[in-house]
Amino acid sequence: MAHKVTDDRHSTAWGGLLALSLVGGAMFMSLALSSASNQWLGLITLVPLLLSMRLLSPSRALLAGGLFGFCLAIFCSLGAHPSFALSVNSAALTTLAVGVYGLLGARVTRRIGFSPLILALGWVAVELALKPLAIKHGLLASTQGSGLFVRVIGPAAGYLVVAFLVAYINASLLEILTGACAIESGRGRLVFSGRPRESAILFSFLYISAEFANLARPRAPPLAI
Repeated sequence: MAHKVTDDRHSTAWGGLLALSLVGGAMFMSLALSSASNQWLGLITLVPLLLSMRLLSPSRALLAGGLFGFCLAIFCSLGAHPSFALSVNSAALTTLAVGVYGLLGARVTRRIGFSPLILALGWVAVELALKPLAIKHGLLASTQGSGLFVRVIGPAAGYLVVAFLVAYINASLLEILTGACAIESGRGRLVFSGRPRESAILFSFLYISAEFANLARPRAPPLAI
């Protein structure tokens, strides 16, 4: 009985960690959309969402994707230069589109394994579903501002190709991090509720979120001397 209670607590803690990382991923995407100096955030923003598809059942991945999409709608409507206006329609669209992506991504992952290529192609379908939001180059391509992908690949191949490449980088990064954490956990350095690799990735993601929030905090002007 004691072991069951401990396992339940660990599962609850891990679920809370995953939920926080999903909120952080949505925040990262909104920050990358609103500021050209935050382009690099677009390369990691999907990591928690992709991790949820790798670990959770399709029904829970649907909820995880819905949480990501709903938070994205909230965050993108904030600030001096919102990416799109918050409305019932925009919130419902992002929640549904990303939720279905999570559901289908989890199903595909359970059937054939984690595939960065297929998941990146799936994100292109999300971009198409979100076209009514009228974001100029779509979500992921717009996170890159006027960077190399947008300037070179966008005009030549289209911004859906840019979105595919950015999503592929996100998925490939998760695959690399999972493999690296597996090596560390094999040395007995990472232990958390039976999911050492995934927990290490989430802790790293949340740590980066906290550090970025600290850097982005407004500071008082320097004192005149």
